[in-house]
Amino acid sequence: MTDIKHLSSTEQFAHDMLIKAMLNHEDMNGLTPKRQAVRMAKIFEANDLVFGAFPDLPDLTKPRGVDFAEIKGGVDVLLRMQAEGKTSFHMTAFIVDDRAEAETFAQIYEWRQREIETRGRASDEIKRFWERMTPEGRIQSGRGATVKEWAQLMDDMKGAAELLDQVKRNMRFAAE
Repeated sequence: MTDIKHLSSTEQFAHDMLIKAMLNHEDMNGLTPKRQAVRMAKIFEANDLVFGAFPDLPDLTKPRGVDFAEIKGGVDVLLRMQAEGKTSFHMTAFIVDDRAEAETFAQIYEWRQREIETRGRASDEIKRFWERMTPEGRIQSGRGATVKEWAQLMDDMKGAAELLDQVKRNMRFAAE
């Protein structure tokens, strides 16, 4: 548990998140991507906030040469918890390559949660992407590959939605 006031020290926050990211990585070391995906899901469930930690060495103003991006939770979660009178929370981090990968991780997490909430389970496609965000999955898929594939999937889905809208408009026009 972390005290909400603890976040006031940026240097301490950076140190804590780096340690947690390394421990999460080490905890999953040697497991298959499927087993890592299950472990990672449990870690996400147990924490209110999850960050992606990535190197930002050119910017020496960043504590420890690292930057962070929210994957789960964020300021809104902290504010809500504070309003509810909670004084502490659980948070952790995972190592990612860069901000784009952290943002993709967040999108995959949100999609996965939405599917679980609405369908009772994640689709095979989302499971595949979730596994690719594990430490071993990231190594196997190659640097930046998951970010590109996720972006392509989102573009394909947008194109399919636009095509469906066009078909619906054409059907309405034909019916008139």
